[in-house]
Amino acid sequence: MSEVTITDDASSDSKRRTSREVVSKLTAPNASRRKSSFFKLAQSSQQGIHIRRMTKALLGQNLETPDEQQDSKSKVRLENTFKMKPDENFLPFKIRNEISLVLQEHLDNVTYDPMVCARLCCELSVAIKNKVKSLNTPRHKVICNVCISQHTEHGIQFASRCLWDASTDSHACVTYKNNSLVAVGLVHGIFFE
Repeated sequence: MSEVTITDDASSDSKRRTSREVVSKLTAPNASRRKSSFFKLAQSSQQGIHIRRMTKALLGQNLETPDEQQDSKSKVRLENTFKMKPDENFLPFKIRNEISLVLQEHLDNVTYDPMVCARLCCELSVAIKNKVKSLNTPRHKVICNVCISQHTEHGIQFASRCLWDASTDSHACVTYKNNSLVAVGLVHGIFFE
């Protein structure tokens, strides 16, 4: 067994202890319980966030994003309704009209450029999602995907898979084409119990 020498400057004697004695004194009463590395990671990330927020507070910067500020002002806690079916179903034909209007409005005179289209995908996705939410589809989560590709003689396949209840959930898909690009807008409406 290996030994560890511990010297104490306060006393003149040096004491020799086995490594087991040192470890048993250094560990807490719950020595048999071992904490996972995930616990340490979560704890260190929480400390990092706290330090970052304190630094921003000392510098006088705003700590919250505009979405967090809006959420903190208008948080309303609702009671559970225990409804298993929606009052109104997700209506794909109404949503298809809104998707096609947004795509025509934004992509009418646009030529395909990969850098521009990457940014347009995000903007169109947000615009379509806001339009669908304005239709007041109550108790449905709205998920929107937009894909833009170059209009060539090649084929493209756009697939989406979901696990849902067919009686309450649905989707709407619209394809828009012009001379240089093809855009596909896909919106899923999932009932939120």
